[in-house]
Amino acid sequence: SLLLAASWTPWILLGALAAWRRGGRAVPLTGLAIAAQALACEPTMLACTAAVVAAGWIAGLVRGEERRARLARGAAIAAIAGLVSAVQLVPAALWVPHTDRGAALPFRESAAWWSLHPERLHELLAPLVHGNAMADRTAAFWGGHLSDAGYPYVPRLYLGWIPLLLAPLAWRARWGKTALALGAGGFVLALGHHLPGYEGIHRAVPLLWITRYPEKFTLFGALGIATALALAASAARGARAARMAAAVTALFLLAATGSLALGTAGVPPSGITPEQEALRSAAILRALATGAAAAAIGALLLSARCRRAAVVLLPLAALLDVASSTREVARTRPAADDSRPPRILAEAPGLREAEVLPLVELRPDAFFLGEGDPRAAMQEALYPYSGLRWGVRYGAADDVARTMSVASARRRRAAIEGILGGSPDAARSSGIGAVVSVGELRRPGLREAARVRSGAVEIVAYDLVPPPPGLVRFEGGGARVAWVERAPHRIEVSVDAPEAGAIVVAREAVPGWSALLDGRTAAVGGDPLGLIRVEVPAGRHAVVLRHAPPGLVIGLGLGLLGLAAAAAGLVLAARRAGA
Repeated sequence: SLLLAASWTPWILLGALAAWRRGGRAVPLTGLAIAAQALACEPTMLACTAAVVAAGWIAGLVRGEERRARLARGAAIAAIAGLVSAVQLVPAALWVPHTDRGAALPFRESAAWWSLHPERLHELLAPLVHGNAMADRTAAFWGGHLSDAGYPYVPRLYLGWIPLLLAPLAWRARWGKTALALGAGGFVLALGHHLPGYEGIHRAVPLLWITRYPEKFTLFGALGIATALALAASAARGARAARMAAAVTALFLLAATGSLALGTAGVPPSGITPEQEALRSAAILRALATGAAAAAIGALLLSARCRRAAVVLLPLAALLDVASSTREVARTRPAADDSRPPRILAEAPGLREAEVLPLVELRPDAFFLGEGDPRAAMQEALYPYSGLRWGVRYGAADDVARTMSVASARRRRAAIEGILGGSPDAARSSGIGAVVSVGELRRPGLREAARVRSGAVEIVAYDLVPPPPGLVRFEGGGARVAWVERAPHRIEVSVDAPEAGAIVVAREAVPGWSALLDGRTAAVGGDPLGLIRVEVPAGRHAVVLRHAPPGLVIGLGLGLLGLAAAAAGLVLAARRAGA
């Protein structure tokens, strides 16, 4: 979601600039691009991109001309973006207050988690100075102490010497100061709780209330530096030799400073192995060689004869430099390996029928300790959500619990604490019928169903004994209850009750559920665990439950209205261009 949303940011900024200058079709297209970013479900990128566009637009209105026309264009962009994305935003706005994330995010544990450690700034020039965070082996990465979670959220920060040393030349170019401010601001905000006063900034700026993981801001830092580099390359075409000489002198000073910084970073920390020390030294030497190449290109910009060639070499060298250090990002697994069913499902087919509690989430580091492929081991362990394609149902996975209701998060915590504490009743009452763990769990109430090994990881599946009650049950017992139909958004149950009571369905009692009792509307409530509860009188009855996310119909209507407005804007722009 983060990368999908981030990929729209350059297009949104370019579209906003075109809409500011000449209007026309750029107005509806920019609105559609913002809506597409909203539909990528990454609020941090959406909020930051919208803030950059809004700030630039307001600043232009304050000191610019054609204020009325440009104000209308900005309002049209905002209206189209808001209407088209309403299909996502309206249901989300109605849903979030019922979740754990609806309350204020804990600052240190969530809002400022995964803050960029200042020592990681060395990685802007030396990509592997703290090891390879994307490696399959833990031994290849020794920078875990610099991240809140033991591994970085953004595994590669490398920008290269060429952008960082030449981007300052954009200072006098139009939009150059803006690009450099965006670049510097992105990396400063990424420091998060390592930045003095960040907590106060976070509490004072509403935009930051919905953001988590400050390392995400490095994407805006990279965008600002890349834009400044492009502006610097354009400015270099007509620069005077004297000005270029002063600039190259400054670049050499920056290179020397960077070399000293890298030399300091090259001192191995305590506990580093000889193999890791060799990898670290190689990373520093490579970075210094790249810095020398960047300085050489800067020197070529001095000569009027070589300047044109240098401008061509500049983006090519930057591209090759970054590509050489990021090629691992595109590495994929063979399709056959990715689609092969886990062996544990063959040995314990009951895992397809039960609600599974994946305790493997508690030991994510275990998959990276051996020599094998960690992704294959995680797939074998049914790590969320790899088992969905084979029909595995996760009863209390972490991401589901945090984005579902508050009661869901509470049930997950109770289920885990109960299993580990030797009392699986809480898990059983929530409908969980199986547990998958890394290593053996000797706890009462668990019966081993399967045991497999993937590399150095031992994966064990257990059934709960006795099994949980059915997904639908009658409070107090004494009634016959049976499924008639079960689908993601529809449940039909037949009940034959000797006396009045209530059925409990092991599904979240979240807003959007409605019930029909023998064709008549019935109230849907929740039991103490937050599961669906419907009261029924004595006798034989048919209960039908349906779910429709609140706000979905309104959101769809607004989205269609927004698409119609965007289409009308494109048609009108085409007619004006033709005239």
